[in-house]
Amino acid sequence: MRIGPNNIRNDRVQYRQAKNENRKPIDVDTPLHPAPAASIAATANGSHTFLITTFGKPFTSNSFGNKFKDWCCQADLPHCSAHGTRKATATALAERGSNGA
Repeated sequence: MRIGPNNIRNDRVQYRQAKNENRKPIDVDTPLHPAPAASIAATANGSHTFLITTFGKPFTSNSFGNKFKDWCCQADLPHCSAHGTRKATATALAERGSNGA
């Protein structure tokens, strides 16, 4: 929710993880997949973040979690949440041998 156009450089996504950013910061630098790159290129974006509220403002952590839950319920997936999706993705990556770096 904090990532925006300023985080895209040379077809790569570069950002500092929010979790533990003040104690033990982790910088991420990963290739930008062609599918989201095409969506980003086709979207008019004047914001500092890609995800914005209906008021044109960046989401806070809590407001994004609540909105994500709303979207899950609208999709008839009331058992899903942003945290659950993130955890499931991390688990799947770890099971495939990713070290998280």
